[in-house]
Amino acid sequence: MKTAQESALGMLRLAGTRSAGAPFRPIPIEIRPWSAGEKMSYRLALLSEIALVEREGRLWTLDLWVKDLQAQADVVRAVTLFSPVLAEAPAGWALLPVPEGIRTVRLPATPATIVAAVQACDVVQVPGNSAWEDAGRSRAFSRIARRAGKPVVLGISSDRATTNLVNARGKGILRRMRARLRSFSIKLSQRYLARRSNGTFIVGEGLRRLVDSASANIFVGTASWIRASDIVPRSVEREQAAPIRLCAAARLERMKGIHLALEALAAQRDAAPRRLLIAGQGPEEAALRAQVASLGLRDTVEFVGTFAYPGPFLEFLRSQDIVVLTNLNDEQPRLVFDALSQGCLIVCPDSLPYRALGIPERLLYKRGDARALADALTHAAASLRDTALRDELGAMARDATIESMHERRRDWVVRTMLPAAA
Repeated sequence: MKTAQESALGMLRLAGTRSAGAPFRPIPIEIRPWSAGEKMSYRLALLSEIALVEREGRLWTLDLWVKDLQAQADVVRAVTLFSPVLAEAPAGWALLPVPEGIRTVRLPATPATIVAAVQACDVVQVPGNSAWEDAGRSRAFSRIARRAGKPVVLGISSDRATTNLVNARGKGILRRMRARLRSFSIKLSQRYLARRSNGTFIVGEGLRRLVDSASANIFVGTASWIRASDIVPRSVEREQAAPIRLCAAARLERMKGIHLALEALAAQRDAAPRRLLIAGQGPEEAALRAQVASLGLRDTVEFVGTFAYPGPFLEFLRSQDIVVLTNLNDEQPRLVFDALSQGCLIVCPDSLPYRALGIPERLLYKRGDARALADALTHAAASLRDTALRDELGAMARDATIESMHERRRDWVVRTMLPAAA
């Protein structure tokens, strides 16, 4: 009969980790007991799909991920990060050092190293965004955690199943078939992991349907990376004759729906002067530029590329009047609160993730409908000087900072999975 430890090591080998071919010898890790003076918290083992890059004797990673890692580390007792390590950063990545105090375990690693590190933590968090064939590590870590008596938290932050289908629309039959198969594989993997987790956190109410039938303990978080210090008051005064400044910021893929913003703009040729800046890059950029030309919008639309986050991007938003959100899936982009933090109005689809945030009705439009979007832009433009509306949106931003997002998630974990700590 295999011991639990031996079974765990075997599962890690199946997940693609490297075995040293030696008997299990735990690496020395200090496991400090709870102290009476500590606030309720836990030691988090965090499995990540986002790679680390070794440079100048340090580990670096994507700047956006660093911001989130730091926020997580600020609200829990300790973070041990399990990530693959690359020799070179992927093209287009802006890198920052992994925050001080976060312990890293490079993947692939020996099974003994992984098991020992998991045993030294209180909670294990695994990602749930990938297709079945790409989620082997999540399944293995989940099994290791359960055998070690550790609660497992599944995190789902995006609607990749729908994204695959939307991005394949209008493509060849083989592309559409592959998208359907991948979408099915993602959903299968998510339900499998959810059934074997102690709780699932999702980002935005729109993702609940992915695991509602598979998880009895769901926490709905808010996608926001703004800190309280990022929120700036903004005057509603503006030059009456100046063009209304519209902005769309996203990865340029079909699912993001930027083509709808162009159609809406073309439908408003007789409206007050307005200008649309498109921030982002992606596979749809050439098609969007061609659409701009065909709609005769070259003098109205400008592609401005990407901005580092947070400083340069938030500064860019500060100079806009209205931020247009057009995604065709059920994700809730962090752009909502990026925009609100800089005093912009927003126009959003009327889908569940936006309604659940409490966005005022006049700023919503029927998802996927360019004519409805054009009408919503008209309403938003007429509301630029509405101080009551701006106060309402500002309060939403103050209630949805990255600090509060992680504090609420931590409290949910402690309350539902670590009753002894609570």
